Amino acid sequence: MRLVLILLIGLSTQGFAQTFHYFRVNMGPKLEYFQVQNAANLEMLAHIDVGAGVYIGKRFNEKFSAEVGIVKNDYTARFEINTKNPEGKELSLFGQSLYPTYSSYQIAVLGQYRVPINEKWIVYSNVGFHAFLTKNLSREGILTENEIIYANNGDEVDNMELIYFSNDFEGGNLIFRADLGVYRNITDNLAIDMSISGRAASQSISEFTVEYKSNLGASAKNILISNHAASWGLNLGIKYRIN
Repeated sequence: MRLVLILLIGLSTQGFAQTFHYFRVNMGPKLEYFQVQNAANLEMLAHIDVGAGVYIGKRFNEKFSAEVGIVKNDYTARFEINTKNPEGKELSLFGQSLYPTYSSYQIAVLGQYRVPINEKWIVYSNVGFHAFLTKNLSREGILTENEIIYANNGDEVDNMELIYFSNDFEGGNLIFRADLGVYRNITDNLAIDMSISGRAASQSISEFTVEYKSNLGASAKNILISNHAASWGLNLGIKYRIN
């Protein structure tokens, strides 16, 4: 958070305005993807997180510019265990739980190319990368959950226990990013910023393991869930021209 405040305070200085030409702030929903090894009836579920960013930009000409920014991203996972009750009815368990993995601040370095459509609308694309400034585990230790398995008549017939082991950081630190967006000019200096963003890392960023077992014998161990920071995001915000 201190880095974001420093970035914003710098906007008021004359030297900053001479060096950079605009800043923009946006936030929006993002859809994260996780990979699973030894799945054993575990299925990842799509869910929405939120990310935010503050960027400053320097124009080289009317079409090209470079940006640097601070991005706040938190990562969480949701999954379910698919099983059956003793009478063969298909069940999905633990799907309502959200499993925090880690929170982070990232520095973004982007190159931007834009094409004016008319006086009001400008289409742009960004290509670049993120590197982690901070990464903090959202939870440490072991988490245990239980769900009751019911017979077709509603009687309790089994209990399944799920164990979520503490996640760990892996070697990946670089996230590649590509955006496609538009600016809608409101005044000479102010524009609405709307974009779609895709991101992914070549290496695993974090991993955690899950196991489950039931009284009637259904069990699985060493289910590995990994995060390559792969996501799609919708960003909404504003762009302000400094000079």
